[in-house]
Amino acid sequence: MRKVVIISIVLIISLIGAGTIASAAPQQKPNVWDAIADLQNTIANMETQISELWGNSTAQQSAIQTEVDARVGGDQALGSEDQALWTNATEQQAAIDAIPPASSLHLGERDTSYTKNVVYQADSDGFVVAWGVPRTSTMLLGGCGDDPIFPNPVTDPYNPEWIATVGLYQISGGFMMPVQKGNYWIVATNPSDLSWVVDPCVISWIPLIP
Repeated sequence: MRKVVIISIVLIISLIGAGTIASAAPQQKPNVWDAIADLQNTIANMETQISELWGNSTAQQSAIQTEVDARVGGDQALGSEDQALWTNATEQQAAIDAIPPASSLHLGERDTSYTKNVVYQADSDGFVVAWGVPRTSTMLLGGCGDDPIFPNPVTDPYNPEWIATVGLYQISGGFMMPVQKGNYWIVATNPSDLSWVVDPCVISWIPLIP
């Protein structure tokens, strides 16, 4: 009987202890407002991160556009330089094409209507051909340049402006002298008594024409 009472007491104490422990740690119910607040904080953080990402993306896009604009501007500048070079090359080619080929140039008709000791001006490129037969020792001189005034063939026959000379010592002789268009030219004799010193003296003009 005594053992039964003791066992009953122990069981009662155990039950009381278990109830005390359970009442000491009651189960907490979730708070709806706290959950809403946490969700709002999460959304706010996500919005902040999205805004930062958008700002970074915008800055990167702006940098890319700046680089593209710079490169396009460089390409346009290069295109302008190419266009200038092309224009210059085209003009040069046109000038080259305007030059007649050497094979098209030829000698024109010979003209023998020229006289000794007279200054003439060439209306084209060409050649002066002088030939004479002296009756005494003399010189046949040719001058050509952009100045119509030439040295005196009697007092200054060895002046460098006489670019073509030939000594006539009772034998025939002559020379050929190139002349540019617009230049002045002359065929002179030394001494200047042309009536008997050089006779005959033939002066010819042969133009160079395309």
